[in-house]
Amino acid sequence: MKTLLLHAPGDSPCDSPWMGVPALVAHLKKLGFQHTHQRDLDLDLYHHSLDPRTHARVCEIIKQGGKQAAPHASAKVRFFVRWFAAPATRLLTRWTLRDRKFFTEFREATSIEQQFPEEGVVRYRKTLQRVLKLMGIFYYPYLSYPKFFTKFEERNFYAVHLRLGYALRQTMELGRRALEDFYEQTVLPQVQREDYDVIGISVSVSRQLEPALVLADFLRGHGVRAKLVLGGSYVSDTFDAGWLEDSVLEKVDYVIRYEGEEALPQLIDALRDGTSTEEIPNLLYMENGERITNDRTFLKNMDALDAPDYDDLALEKYLDRPLRLPIMSNRGCYWGRCSFCSHHFTLGTGRMRARAPELVLEDMLNLQNRYGARSFFLTDESMHPEDIVELSDLILERGAKVNWSGMMRFEDCMDVPYLEKVKAAGCYSIMFGLESIAQNIQDIIQKGVNTELAWRVLEDCKKVGIKVHLFIILGTPGETEEDMNENIDFLLKNEHLYETVQIATFLLTANSPMHKKPQKFGISNVTTLSGHASMAYSENAFEVDRGLQQEDIQPYFDKLVSHPLILRKDLWGGHGFRIYQPDQPDTTWSYPAEVQAALSAAGLSDVNGHVCKAGDGTLNDVPLTGLRGSDPAEEINRLPESRPKDARNPNVA
Repeated sequence: MKTLLLHAPGDSPCDSPWMGVPALVAHLKKLGFQHTHQRDLDLDLYHHSLDPRTHARVCEIIKQGGKQAAPHASAKVRFFVRWFAAPATRLLTRWTLRDRKFFTEFREATSIEQQFPEEGVVRYRKTLQRVLKLMGIFYYPYLSYPKFFTKFEERNFYAVHLRLGYALRQTMELGRRALEDFYEQTVLPQVQREDYDVIGISVSVSRQLEPALVLADFLRGHGVRAKLVLGGSYVSDTFDAGWLEDSVLEKVDYVIRYEGEEALPQLIDALRDGTSTEEIPNLLYMENGERITNDRTFLKNMDALDAPDYDDLALEKYLDRPLRLPIMSNRGCYWGRCSFCSHHFTLGTGRMRARAPELVLEDMLNLQNRYGARSFFLTDESMHPEDIVELSDLILERGAKVNWSGMMRFEDCMDVPYLEKVKAAGCYSIMFGLESIAQNIQDIIQKGVNTELAWRVLEDCKKVGIKVHLFIILGTPGETEEDMNENIDFLLKNEHLYETVQIATFLLTANSPMHKKPQKFGISNVTTLSGHASMAYSENAFEVDRGLQQEDIQPYFDKLVSHPLILRKDLWGGHGFRIYQPDQPDTTWSYPAEVQAALSAAGLSDVNGHVCKAGDGTLNDVPLTGLRGSDPAEEINRLPESRPKDARNPNVA
């Protein structure tokens, strides 16, 4: 059985691969399904959109469409398309492609393990964003990238992009025709040549669903015989919310919700052998007009998985440097109590299934050997602090030269010794879901975080040189004007504590505790504005009995994200790419020069941030704090000869 797994387009900016499809490919190959291949259609579409030949074809579609506009379009719209939209799109195309040569050469001149040179990187990122903005016209409404417009651009240019996209859709369905052109140029030849038995389409975020359904229609329309399987985390989210309609299921043969490591190989076997699919877990499909929903299950042993397989992907074409390969150390959330979040529902309440730190390091080293990458992103909902300190110990003991980052909660154990250890082991940035610095909001969202702890951890990260990214939410139910201003003041007056930020307004997420028990949080009159799985965003309107109402939030948001500081620190539109730059030639960590001199005088040497006897390769696991003090020699005299290793205790330095 030949299988092709596709990551659907729509997720850009293609800075690094998603892990879902490569992880499934690795698992299938481990089970003996060697004829398994993959493509990242998001990456392919971006480079397809960079090609002048693509622009020429799209402009020709617009030109001909303007002459033969759909009869249902108004005369005003047809006039707009013919005499404004077509010329404007050609001009935008030329403007976008003016730096194409520089963009390509700049990326190709930097290998995937290196960091972009400072000179030229901002120009490169601006070109990257311009291409995405143009794609928002070509593929409207299937693709749209408003997050790459600043508030100034949104007020002055984004409306023009939307009007262009809307008019071109109304008159000639440009977005769908441009997507089908992409599928015809890139996907169809491979599918027809290889004659696959199964084609899986992965949808990780909401923006990918419509392009995935267009792909399913396209493949069916071209007589592709393969069984079509839809999966991915967003499919699970829409199923949980009750928004996955039969009309979506009818476009494919099967849907796999939740995890696919058990369901997909069983489905392939059943299709090969012609046996029943009734007992295959997590499977969803239509049979004789009736929806069949099989039982749910979870993969219990995460250690049974191999490192993701990126063999079929052109890693050098991903747009960021150094390239970050995603890996996983756990699945689920060890906290799982946040009142605004539904991940614990989708991933399994009370379940955090950890992968042994030894295997996580082996994943890093295997991927480094296979692909030359040295930077990794741990995709965990939240890296567990005990596992991370154990991973750090292993990295330091092995002398591995790796960089890594990921998301964490604020924890008491994250003091200077802890952070210095993980920094020494290659952790260069941490993403924190702060949401709000106001303690009132922390109590409402039930993250279990005291804001004094958050302040201390942020300051300690700054001390040791770990970059911080913050996730912020404005408008949590119960948020007062005082809470809002406290949060905004924190961001504007403490820029030294964080490198980048993402700011969002509150959304009432289906199956979150707030959604399930709204009265408990002072929420009433909940109305689903759109509950259709194919909508880009399904939102709930509501009222609150205390604090700011929904309509009060937008002015605060607009003012904050328009601030020059936030514009610069915004992850997508500003210089947010710097959060992923290690800013160091290698990952070895050394004590300052005066400490090195004191170490030498004491007959000791520094190995990757640990102290060992000079000429002796045996590491003594000693505290990494203190040695940055004013009297290094005195601190060295206080070092213990040895210390029992307790890797599971994050409070041990």
